Amino acid sequence: MYSSMNISVIPNETIRNESIMFTIFKETHPVYSWTKYGFFDESYIKSINVHWLQFLPPHRRNHYILAVLYIIIMTVGLVGNILVISIFLRSRSLRTPANSLVMNLAISDALMMSKMPVFIFNSIAQGPALGSLGCRIYGFVGGLSGTASICTLAAISLNRYYVIKFPLNMRFTGARSKICIVIAWIYSVIFSSIPLFDTNLGSYVPEGYLTSCSFDYLSQNADVKLFILIFFTAAWLLPFVLISFCYMNIWKVVLETRNVGKSGNESSRNIKEEEKRRQDLKLAGTIFIIIILWFAAWTPYAVVALLGISNHANLITPLTSMIPALFCKTASCIDPFVYAISNPKFKHEVKKRFSKSSLRSYPSTKIWSTHGSSERRNTVKDSNKSIDSVSEEVQEEIVMVSRRA
Repeated sequence: MYSSMNISVIPNETIRNESIMFTIFKETHPVYSWTKYGFFDESYIKSINVHWLQFLPPHRRNHYILAVLYIIIMTVGLVGNILVISIFLRSRSLRTPANSLVMNLAISDALMMSKMPVFIFNSIAQGPALGSLGCRIYGFVGGLSGTASICTLAAISLNRYYVIKFPLNMRFTGARSKICIVIAWIYSVIFSSIPLFDTNLGSYVPEGYLTSCSFDYLSQNADVKLFILIFFTAAWLLPFVLISFCYMNIWKVVLETRNVGKSGNESSRNIKEEEKRRQDLKLAGTIFIIIILWFAAWTPYAVVALLGISNHANLITPLTSMIPALFCKTASCIDPFVYAISNPKFKHEVKKRFSKSSLRSYPSTKIWSTHGSSERRNTVKDSNKSIDSVSEEVQEEIVMVSRRA
């Protein structure tokens, strides 16, 4: 029995006979336990790329570790993204064109988190227990949300580029933000729905530990390879070029504001040099983190797909395909904290919401006895916080556009 052999790959002479491989697969994997859930049929094994069939199943510990990691990522990601969405919807002051893009990013990232129960269930079952239906849902939602997130990041970069580079000539209006959002979702639906209908351009198939699904980047079909290459260009290369272009130009603006001579007017010179320096460094650090996070999250998976279509599948193992996918999910978990919670006005709104919640939890007698004074104090504090938050934002904008107006 192969299940007792201390090897991780089936011998090459066996791989040439698919019928033997299917038999070995049934012997080494808990196929019977998958069928009891009612979603998996043994005929579904034939849809698995033969490349994955050559590997014996990983230890159940690996499945459980990934399940726990995905539960943590899903929980943190849903809480963070839903918090961003709810704060933006409740706070009228945050409903700006730029913030509408951030909220769209939170929506697409939350959608990415919503598919994780499929992976978690399959990991606990140690295989594709949810069958073709689960695979289609996982692949489509992943392709849709991932592409929408990348397109939204590109739109955010474009927004910041225009606001900082052309502060007087270009206005990124609400209408333009809505157009960007609509284009991002149409763009994403087109690419993610093509494999959903099992066209000649491929379909969503199990990958790695067979608990997740993606585009069939291991297919030998020339049309499928062409589609994946086009998708790679449209959903990775072009956004990367656009994001890099925008933030490199933003960085140039930051350098120019430092190197401008003393011929500026009095209003710009009234800004504290120390505050300007601090804001410059903060902006530069944020730019660096954004680019590195995006590049680190999506590049490994893009490399795996390129290896697959370039006939270097021998370099791809179940583990090396699972780790890049984990990076992509981690990015969707971190995005709300990088793009929204770092915003001083957003942080002010969060504090205000939570302070209101804590006040509601106080006994009614306490609130009644100090109603007048506490209300006055809260009004003053809220006013001060609002002034501080507005001041921070004004300073940031001045730093970015000072001496360019």
